Amino acid sequence: MKSATYFAEVLIKRMGYSDKIGLVKVADEKDGLTENVVHDETKRLFDERYVVVKAELMKHKKEWRRLTDLLVKYKTLTGGEVKTILQGGNLSRLPGEMLPSS
Repeated sequence: MKSATYFAEVLIKRMGYSDKIGLVKVADEKDGLTENVVHDETKRLFDERYVVVKAELMKHKKEWRRLTDLLVKYKTLTGGEVKTILQGGNLSRLPGEMLPSS
């Protein structure tokens, strides 16, 4: 969460991701008013993204549940196996078998 907050503040302070602050670089000095605006805008950015991410996860709930179940069962999956699973396919190896070599 600390890293996410840092990057959100960078987007807001230095890259113009705030209509309230605009396209200006905000100094890193501790100014109460500026800190409050940056905090409010950071929270707004998180809240907006949370709604989008949650909706996207719910839209693909069946796929990520299947992926989660198979990760628990197989412990490790290759990128190709993840693609196969997400496309609705079945894995060609049994749980506990060695990963296919690339």
